[in-house]
Amino acid sequence: LCENEDSLSREVTGGYCGDLLSWVMSRAKAGDAWMTVMGNVNSIGVAALADIACIILTESAPLDEDARIRAEQNGVAVYQTAKNAYETAVSLSGLIYTERRKVMGNEFETAIKRFSEARDILEKFEKAEDAAAYLQNETGLPFDECMKAYEFIMGTGKDEK
Repeated sequence: LCENEDSLSREVTGGYCGDLLSWVMSRAKAGDAWMTVMGNVNSIGVAALADIACIILTESAPLDEDARIRAEQNGVAVYQTAKNAYETAVSLSGLIYTERRKVMGNEFETAIKRFSEARDILEKFEKAEDAAAYLQNETGLPFDECMKAYEFIMGTGKDEK
């Protein structure tokens, strides 16, 4: 119903269902998708004040023209669904969970790759002290912490090689 470049870039990190504006304003979290049937100017104000990622009008609730204009002015995305708040929240929860798993999986793969790269570099040193000195030079961390990191990195994956 209403979105712009700014509102499309907002990440939805959670959800909140409710129609009592003062209740939503004091309890919804920044980044939430707010599921409501309130499509008026006041709901846009609450969304902007609470830093809500977007409003989802449930049960095909309409968005007033004044509210649409205010939403555009404030960069608040407003969507509409025929589903009720419960059904919408369940769908949203599934989407957020799936997206978080993808991100976590990618971050885990990146960490494993970097860990392996570090081990490949450290294996080239003949002495643990030389490897720890290299780590200290690269990171600026104290030598004893670099030695612990070396021991940890070199102690993992020994069965693989």
